[in-house]
Amino acid sequence: MPAEVDSLSKYPPFVSEGGEMGQRIRAFDWSRTELGAFENWPAELKLLTSILLATPAPMLICWGRNFIQIYNDAFRPINGKTKHPQALGGKASDTYSEIWDTIKPLFDKVMSGEAVAFQDFKLEMERQGYFEDLYFDFSYNPIKNEYGKALGILVICTETTEKVKSLQRLKESEERFRIAVEQAPVAITTFMGPDFVIDLYNIKMLEYWGRTAEQVKNKPVFTALPEAGGQGFEELLTNVYTKGERFIANELPVTLFRNNRKIPG
Repeated sequence: MPAEVDSLSKYPPFVSEGGEMGQRIRAFDWSRTELGAFENWPAELKLLTSILLATPAPMLICWGRNFIQIYNDAFRPINGKTKHPQALGGKASDTYSEIWDTIKPLFDKVMSGEAVAFQDFKLEMERQGYFEDLYFDFSYNPIKNEYGKALGILVICTETTEKVKSLQRLKESEERFRIAVEQAPVAITTFMGPDFVIDLYNIKMLEYWGRTAEQVKNKPVFTALPEAGGQGFEELLTNVYTKGERFIANELPVTLFRNNRKIPG
């Protein structure tokens, strides 16, 4: 009989899978916790542990009054190097002491029978030896027995930190660009989409157009400046938008209306 099969045969089937965390769960001395030996685990905990070890999604079980923790390989990176592997079999209040004031009320709500879920939820955690702002999509779900009593909590969690921070960096970059446009000493504008909706503009551009901000903001350029139509600019802009080609012109004439007067460019 192969050594791996032989070693697994010593354990109940519900902990037979799970990669590294499966091995750690099998090797852990659960008699040191309130869960006790595998044969004494309630059916609900056995079933959820089996599911947890077989799924590729990050999952954590917090069981009993002290929220004893069991988690899978996919959840392991969320605990980082300072919480893994000691979180296994430990109390959630110890593992997440720095955020316990935030998550304990949520745990209490779930243990009363109500599931909770959040998107891009911010937590300041210490998992790599320093505190950092982290973001998660997660749900806390009560694990109930046949009588509807919550015995523990199933946490399904996906980290969204990089997504959130990328969006934050993008917003910061857009804001810097917006400020640069507004402060530029030359006329600048940007158009959005196939209708060339006026997005950004500065005072110099409004002076050039002879329009107020209210007359042009969020309007297609050929609606805000109808006299600019029919002069070939529709084709030029469409070509830039659809083909991604630059267009540069020097002293290109354009006719506009300023102060109700036709001004040839």
